[in-house]
Amino acid sequence: MEFPSALDPLRSLKAVWRAVRASPGAIAGWWAIGLGGGMLIYGAFYVGVFVLLASGQEVGQDLAWLAGGAALALALGFGLLMFVVQAWWRIGLENVLADTLRTGRSELADAWKPRGRVWALIATQLLVGLAMFATYLPLLVVSVLAAALLRDERSGLVILPAVFLWLPFLAYVGLGFLLAPSAAALDGLGPIGALRRSWQLAKGRRIALLVFWIGVILAALAGLLLLCVGYLATTALTILMPAEAYLALAHPEERRGWWIATDAAGEPPGS
Repeated sequence: MEFPSALDPLRSLKAVWRAVRASPGAIAGWWAIGLGGGMLIYGAFYVGVFVLLASGQEVGQDLAWLAGGAALALALGFGLLMFVVQAWWRIGLENVLADTLRTGRSELADAWKPRGRVWALIATQLLVGLAMFATYLPLLVVSVLAAALLRDERSGLVILPAVFLWLPFLAYVGLGFLLAPSAAALDGLGPIGALRRSWQLAKGRRIALLVFWIGVILAALAGLLLLCVGYLATTALTILMPAEAYLALAHPEERRGWWIATDAAGEPPGS
């Protein structure tokens, strides 16, 4: 699909909605499983932390630090676990969407098939995080130095202009890596390959990517009109719409023969 229609948020929203209607059991079902499982895991985590901290109060000050250390270790382990689970869940969600866009149908079990890409997605997300931190680091250094050397309201006269001057560069880098997670999840690219693919697709398209992402956020926030339940549903668009746009940009020739473009049902995924 030619730019800029691939990054038209309304076009992408309509394509995602058609896919959900065609295969609600796979797409909406996998999303609901993720939400339900996440709530259960978070609930168990907070109960565990509460029990540890409460036990620390009972044993006295001498051993309270043990309970605090155990709670900290539990929190770190929980964060790592959720990072891995979220990557696995996202891969399943994006791939059942891709199957539906290709063939007009998918099964909930298809979400398990690309699980071998979990570590590629995790590495990609970490690499994007490191790249963004490196991009932000000069601004952080300037802010710390200004606060340390001036030590009064004059530091704001340095920090605020620096922020406004650096924001376009931060946006430029961030938009360049916006599609990297989908490149890893959908095409199985390694972290370097995923970042390179995203950067290539973003070349000359950053303004359209910014408009697209604003459209994604507005579509997700529209769920607030239906209170919490609606927002839980529309939040899925923050994953589904970028994945659909990535497929439209990265595989334009193939997409012309897909169900989403022809309305002709294809072979079941994996057949």
